[in-house]
Amino acid sequence: MTTILSKKQLSLIGAGLLILLAAIWFIGNIYATRAAEEKITATLNGTPLANEIRWEKLSANIFGTVTMENLALGKGKSFLTVQKLQLSGFENSTSSLQGKLLVTGLADANGQSPLLENELLQNAGYNKAAPVNLSLDLDAHKTKGTAQVSLALDQHEVIKLNGSFALSQAQQLMTLLSSALEGGKEAFNPMMFFSFGAMLEPIRVNNTEIRLEDQGYMKRVNTLVKRYDIPLVPSEKNLDTEKFAKEQHKARYEQALQQCALPGSQGQFFDKPVDSCKAVVKFMFEESDSLKLKLKSFPLSQLDELVLSVF
Repeated sequence: MTTILSKKQLSLIGAGLLILLAAIWFIGNIYATRAAEEKITATLNGTPLANEIRWEKLSANIFGTVTMENLALGKGKSFLTVQKLQLSGFENSTSSLQGKLLVTGLADANGQSPLLENELLQNAGYNKAAPVNLSLDLDAHKTKGTAQVSLALDQHEVIKLNGSFALSQAQQLMTLLSSALEGGKEAFNPMMFFSFGAMLEPIRVNNTEIRLEDQGYMKRVNTLVKRYDIPLVPSEKNLDTEKFAKEQHKARYEQALQQCALPGSQGQFFDKPVDSCKAVVKFMFEESDSLKLKLKSFPLSQLDELVLSVF
């Protein structure tokens, strides 16, 4: 039985197709890179950020993924660097706004994590921390004013956070964000600052799930508490400080668990108040190295209260 094409001819055609596809991929990527750089530059030029953002390398592929390497953001004390920024699946149409953003190696002018400016790290005695990694996944429907958001933060040797939530009644915010991404000057109008609060007021946060994984932060905090929470009383000069610290730690832990059962002490945000309160206590006292919380729907304006209720 003979075939229309010989094996040799099929091999040549197969090799030729692979070469053609490789060429299309290569040329397509070059075109995509050029188009992406032109679009980003044009967008920035229409904003006050034109001279605030610089990068060494930009590449894009025909599937719409844009990668920027060695970015510099801002000037002076607010100067930040990013080892790599990657945006994929980006769409900013009349009805939707979506995309996934990965930020690798975000650091300040000293090469340290900008999270060192946070009081939680400062109070725990951190004077250095590796650059932080972040990710954001957004799927928003502008006309409905709704959005699904997933985010992650990985601060090496400190803490890892993963969260997801939904937004509703956010039409105004999405319009502003969409305009900013297109370089719209109204988004950077200083007068917009005065109406920003009113813009956020109607937004509600729904279906929130948060997961924290300790990578050294809680251990450091508890070590400091045990070390310095020792009475300076002359009569206690023979005190077994290590034993005393452990007893104090256990007593505080049990007291905190008991308080979770008291009315009004669990916080208004938790889906299961008592269980959530106990989970927070166990995490903070190193009885568990991870914490998972589900929250009730709440107004975005109460976000600061939520943070205080957890920490």
